[in-house]
Amino acid sequence: MSHKESVNQAQGGTSRGWVFRMAWRDSRGKRLLLLLFTFSIVFGIGSIVAIYSLRENLQRIVDEQSRSLLGADAVMQTRRPPSTELERFINQLPGEIIREMRFRSMAVFPDADNASRFVQVRAIEGPLPFYGKMELIPERANTAAMPAPDEAIIEESVLLQLGLSPGDSVRLGEKTYTIAAALVRMAGESEITGFFAPRIYIPLQDVKETGLIQTGSIIRYRTYVGIESNQAEELERLLESEKEGLFVVDGVDVETVADRRRSIERILNNLLDFLNLIGFSALLLGGIGIIGAVNVYLQAKRETIAILRCLGTPIRQAFTIYLAQMLTFGLAGAIAGTLLGIGVQFLLPPLLQSFLPFDISMRISLAAIFTGLGFGWFVVFASALIPLLSIRHISPLRAIRASIEPARSATRDPLVWLTVLLLLGGLFAFTVIQSRQSGFAISFVTGLLVALLLLAGVAYSLRYLLRRLHPESAPYSYRLALSNLYRPNNRTLLMIVSLGMGVLLINTLWLTRDGLLDQVDVEPTEDAANAILLDVQQDQKEGVVELLNDRGLPPQDILPVITMRVETIKDIPLTEWKAMPESPVSDWVYTWEFRNTYRDHVLDNAEVIAGEFVPEYSDGPPYPVSLSENVIEDFGVGIGDSITWNVQGVPVETVVSSIRRVQWKAGRQNFNIVFPLGTIEAAPTVYAISVKTESRLQTAQLQNALTENYANVSLLDLSLVFDSLNEILGKAAFVIKFMAGFTVATGLIVLAGALLGSRYQRLQESVLFRTLGASTAFIRQVLSLEFVLLGIIASLSGILLSWLTAWALFRFVFSLPFAVNPLDALVLAVLLTLLTLFTGWLTSRGIASQPPLVILRKE
Repeated sequence: MSHKESVNQAQGGTSRGWVFRMAWRDSRGKRLLLLLFTFSIVFGIGSIVAIYSLRENLQRIVDEQSRSLLGADAVMQTRRPPSTELERFINQLPGEIIREMRFRSMAVFPDADNASRFVQVRAIEGPLPFYGKMELIPERANTAAMPAPDEAIIEESVLLQLGLSPGDSVRLGEKTYTIAAALVRMAGESEITGFFAPRIYIPLQDVKETGLIQTGSIIRYRTYVGIESNQAEELERLLESEKEGLFVVDGVDVETVADRRRSIERILNNLLDFLNLIGFSALLLGGIGIIGAVNVYLQAKRETIAILRCLGTPIRQAFTIYLAQMLTFGLAGAIAGTLLGIGVQFLLPPLLQSFLPFDISMRISLAAIFTGLGFGWFVVFASALIPLLSIRHISPLRAIRASIEPARSATRDPLVWLTVLLLLGGLFAFTVIQSRQSGFAISFVTGLLVALLLLAGVAYSLRYLLRRLHPESAPYSYRLALSNLYRPNNRTLLMIVSLGMGVLLINTLWLTRDGLLDQVDVEPTEDAANAILLDVQQDQKEGVVELLNDRGLPPQDILPVITMRVETIKDIPLTEWKAMPESPVSDWVYTWEFRNTYRDHVLDNAEVIAGEFVPEYSDGPPYPVSLSENVIEDFGVGIGDSITWNVQGVPVETVVSSIRRVQWKAGRQNFNIVFPLGTIEAAPTVYAISVKTESRLQTAQLQNALTENYANVSLLDLSLVFDSLNEILGKAAFVIKFMAGFTVATGLIVLAGALLGSRYQRLQESVLFRTLGASTAFIRQVLSLEFVLLGIIASLSGILLSWLTAWALFRFVFSLPFAVNPLDALVLAVLLTLLTLFTGWLTSRGIASQPPLVILRKE
C-alpha cells in the first residue's frame, strides 16, 4: 500500500475499488494458504452438483419413458390360475390383452455338451412390450415380436457363457426349442434382472408339452393390458372398482404406469438420498475446514490489520477487505466444485446403469449448477464469517507489540452465535429440500449440534483435566506435550472438533455401508449347502433322495413347502381390512401367495424373542404358529392374535404363539411362518432339498441327472448366486466408495487446515526453546507427542460418536441389528493417529530448525 493511499485511508477517503485492490495485494504471499480454504469446499459442492444433476436427469427420463418402464398400460399378476370371476373381469377390459406365465426351471443345451442352467421361463402368447422395445440379436423388424412355435429367445449372457448362437437348441423339460435370438434388454427391466435366473421366452401354447407344470409349482400368471389414449379413464375406473373386492379375494396384484413410476422414483430417491448424504457430509466437513483455514489465515494477518487500524482505517473497512478475500476465493472454490460436479455426473451413469431399467442420457442441469453455486457460497460466507468477526476486536496496540493484545473469545460474541444460527438454519433448509422430510432434517441438524457439543465438551474436559493433572514422574517432553494442549492460544478445541467430526461422518458412512451389505452376506461357510433342489413333488421325494445318496450327496435339509394365502386377520376378512382408511395390514399381504413350512425346532439363524415356540401340536385348530419379526408389523398382529389361512381352498385357523428374529442372509434358509408338527402335513406339499457338492463339475453332473429323471425339479446353484450377488454388491460398493472418496478427500484437507492453525504458536515455542538450549530432536519429540495425543483423542471421540450415530440409524431408520468390531475401531484409531502425525509433520516442516531471530524480531 502506497503512502498516498495510506493517507487517503487515514482521512476516510476510501472507495470500494480501494478495498478490492487492498484485498488482492494483501493476499500476496498467502495465496497457497487461501487455496487450502478454496479446496475445503470443492469436493462437497462437486458431489452435491453431481447428485442433484443425476436426480434431475433421472426424473426427466422417468417422465419421458413412463409407459415403456412398464411395457404396458397395466399389468395384473396372480400366483394361481385366474378364477372364473377374474377371467370374466379381464375379458371386459378395453384394449388388447396378452397373457404370460412365469416359472423357474432347468434348461438343457444339447449343443453345449448338455450343459444345464437354472432359468426363468416366460411363456407368452403375443408380442410384448406394448411400449419400448425388446433388444435382440439378430434384430427383428418388429421389436416386440415374441418367439414363434418351437422357438425360444434366451438371455445373451447364457449364450456367451456356453459359446452358443441363434440356431442352436435348448430343451425345457420334454420339449426342444430352436434358439431364435439372444435377448440383450427388455423394456422396463434392468441388466441385473437375469443375474440369478436368466430369462428365456417361449410361446404360451407350448407350455403343456414341456411337462414342467406340476402341483405346487411356483407360477406367476400375468395379464398385460394395452389401450388407446381415449380408453385410459375407462381402464382406470374398472381397475379401481375391484381394488377392494375381487382383487383381494383372488390375490391380484395390479400395477399401472403410475404405480411403476412411483416405485422407480422411490428406489431412485432412496439411492440418491444416501449418495447425497455423502456429498452433504463432504460439504459439512468443508465448512469446518473453512473455519479452520480462515483462522490460520487471520493468525498471520492480525499485525497487518492492527497497522491498518493505526493508519486510520475504520474497522468496517478492514473487515470488508478480508471478507472480500474470503468471498472471492470461496467463489473460485464454488466454481471449481461445480465444474467438478458437472464432470462427475457423466461418470456416475455407467456405474448405476446395471441397476436401472432404462438407458441414462445425461444433460447439464442449470438447477444443479445454481444449487451448488448458491448453497456452496452460502456455506463459504457463513463459515468464513464466524472467524472473520474476530477482526472487530483487534486493537491498534497489536501493531506495537504482537503479544500484548489477547484474542477475545468467540463464545462471548453475540454476532458469532447469530452467524452459527444462520448456518444451521441454512443447513436445515437445504436438508428439507433435498430429503423432502422435515422430520429427517430436524433429526439431522439436532444430531449435528449434539455431536459438535459433545466434541467441544471432550476438548474442554481434556483441558480442564490436564490443568489439574501433573505427572511429575513423566519425562519432561511428555509433560510439555500435555501442557501444550491447554496453554494459551492452544488449538485443542478446533482440532478435536474438526478431526472428530471428520471421523464421525466418514466412519458413520462406512459403518452404514458395511452393516447394510452384511445383511446380504454372500460368503458361505465351509459346510454350508451350495445347491438347493426346488419343486420336488411328494411322489418324487424318495427317488430324489435316493439319487442324491447314490452320488454321495446326502441331503442336509428336506424342507416341506405348502402354498397358502391369508383369508382373515383377527377374524376380519381381508376385504374389510383393505376397505379401512387406516388399515394396519400392508398392501403386499392381500395378494401374496405364502410358502410356509412345518417343523419341530427353531433353526440356528433365528431366535424366539416373544411367546413360546410350539414344536408339536395334537389338538384341533386354531393351530399355534410362529411368525418372523419382519412380518409382524405388516400383518398388524401380536402374540395371541388369530390368522385364518386358505390352504388351497381349505380354511385353516391359527393363532400367533411366538415371534422369531431371523438373520436373513444369502445362503441361509428360513420361513416367515412356521407351523408345528401334527397340523398341516396332509396338505399338498412340495419339498426343497439342500445339498453340499464338492465342485462345479459335481453340481453340473447332478443337474444333468435330475434333468434326465425329474425334469420339473430345478437345481439352484448357490455358488452362481453368490458370484452374481458379489458382482452386484461389488458395483454398489464401488459407487459408494467413489462418492465417499469426496468426503475422505475433504477430511484430509480439514486435517491439514486444523494442524496448520497451530503452526505459528509452535514456531514461537520452538524458537524460545532453542534459545534456551533445547535440541532439534527434543523439539521434534514434543511436536510428535502432541500430534499423537490429539490424533488419539480426536479419533476415539469420533469413533465412539460414529458408533452411536450408526446404531441410531440401524435402530430407527433401517430396523436392523447393529454390531461393531472393536478390532476395526482399533485399526482405524491407529491409522488416523498416524495420519495426524504424518500430516502434522508435513504442515510443521522447518519449525524445529527456525532461527530464533525470526520470532524475536517480531516481538
